[in-house]
Amino acid sequence: MNRKQGQVVAAAVIAFFAVCAPSGVNAQLTADAAPPAEDRSVFAVPPGLGGKVEFWRDMFVKYGKNQRVFHHREFPEIVYSVLDFTEYQATLSGRDLQKTKEQAVERETRRIQSALRSLSVSGKAANPFERRIKHMFAGIGRDSPGHYERAASDEFIRYQAGLKERFREGLVRSGRYLYAIEEIFRAEGLPPELGRLPHVESSFDYEAYSSAGAAGIWQFVRSTGSRYLRINASIDERRDPILATRAAAKYLKNAYAHVRSWPIAVTSYNHGLAGMIRAIEEVGTTDIAKIIDRYTGRTFGFASKNFYAEFLAALEVDRNAARYFPGLQRETPLRFDEVKLGRSMTFRDLMQITGESREKLSWLNRSFRDPVLTSRVPIPSGFMVKVPSGKGQRLLAAAANSRQVGLSSAEAMDGSIKKRKPRSSLPVYVVQKGDTVGGIAKRFRVPEQDLAAANSLGSGRTIRVGQGIVIPEGSEVLAEAQRPAKTKALSANRERTYTVRPGDTLSGIAKKHKTTVAKLKKVNPNLGALLKPGQKIALP
Repeated sequence: MNRKQGQVVAAAVIAFFAVCAPSGVNAQLTADAAPPAEDRSVFAVPPGLGGKVEFWRDMFVKYGKNQRVFHHREFPEIVYSVLDFTEYQATLSGRDLQKTKEQAVERETRRIQSALRSLSVSGKAANPFERRIKHMFAGIGRDSPGHYERAASDEFIRYQAGLKERFREGLVRSGRYLYAIEEIFRAEGLPPELGRLPHVESSFDYEAYSSAGAAGIWQFVRSTGSRYLRINASIDERRDPILATRAAAKYLKNAYAHVRSWPIAVTSYNHGLAGMIRAIEEVGTTDIAKIIDRYTGRTFGFASKNFYAEFLAALEVDRNAARYFPGLQRETPLRFDEVKLGRSMTFRDLMQITGESREKLSWLNRSFRDPVLTSRVPIPSGFMVKVPSGKGQRLLAAAANSRQVGLSSAEAMDGSIKKRKPRSSLPVYVVQKGDTVGGIAKRFRVPEQDLAAANSLGSGRTIRVGQGIVIPEGSEVLAEAQRPAKTKALSANRERTYTVRPGDTLSGIAKKHKTTVAKLKKVNPNLGALLKPGQKIALP
């Protein structure tokens, strides 16, 4: 990324260098470019991990999806054999293909077990296959009957499907956001190489969603993601590559502050920070190779033990993508503007102001879910909305020219922002004593789920007296209130009493209702200087 592409173009607009699809939403491709200069010593392969890194590098660049690589579970650098199912894929399908594969895997497993048990009994290789196995075990100092016998159990014979095609596709997709991701890590004072972790987590699949509920390229589960991101029925920020990257940077920065070791901090992204702190305490070191070899934590399994080696292998392949994948073209880095909303607005309004299609805006703002995309609930104030490069200025212009548009306004081009209390462009109800979310939803005749989503209320749906609750579009009560026949009655009601809102003052209320503080106090004898949200004030 070019530094000029990252400059601020207006006070509330950040020009980003991620993807801006010039036509439709299909990203262009560009020839693979050399990455910016890095301190390669930060993520040098530590002693004792070289074999694992080599194994994963081969999985990424040598073996494809039709191949199964049989290896030792604890020492994956011991590769027994490789089965290639390409021919089966071409001639069989369905259950026949699946059955044939299962039978082949079973036969190969038994062949490996037979060789290992033979070595455990005699200690001598009886054929070339056993000689090769013996040579590999000797290479890691495990050439003994006990090691062969242990390796022969079903638990320690594992096979891995090749990942060559998937990794190549991830390299292509990574071009869309990688430079923006690396710049976020630099801004946090972190090594930009950490931006390659999504190769391991998701292969930069922007639609990734795991069976365990992990979402986005950083694969945050809800429990971890909710510490850093907004996750509710209308917005899931885990799915936004930029927002999720900022969260990942915060997580890794915090993890490193605790353990002062990048191998441990990176591994904690898979195993959890508390788990890695326990590992350090049990083994008595931050040496990742020793922890992998000695730590006996119940949940510290194959994925956690290999996570850092996978990352290092992915980093090496990414750095040398042109060598491993000649002719590779990555997607063109996206360019877009980010605008922080000063008040809530609907997605429909965003489309109208920017002149962009729902498809393109939803493609840029991946965190928006159906309630937002259909304008049933608003985009909340304070949200960093993304628009095609250059359209951020249009949003700022709309903010300056219309009070109906809820955008942060700017004083000048120097990056300073005029502070303004967020206001909602949708109706707001002030919570009274005894109110519940369900009761408010029933009162305004809106789905309770839509009401909760519009106000980012969690599963507990806790509300407090004086809190402003946005009423989403579709309220039957508000629709009736907007009819001419009801206007006079509503106005009369407002003239009799006023409900105090957060931030209100007596002088402000008096000015709003074209009266004086003295008159307000006259009709409210017990009125003190301190107002409480939800308090009722009689009007002259």
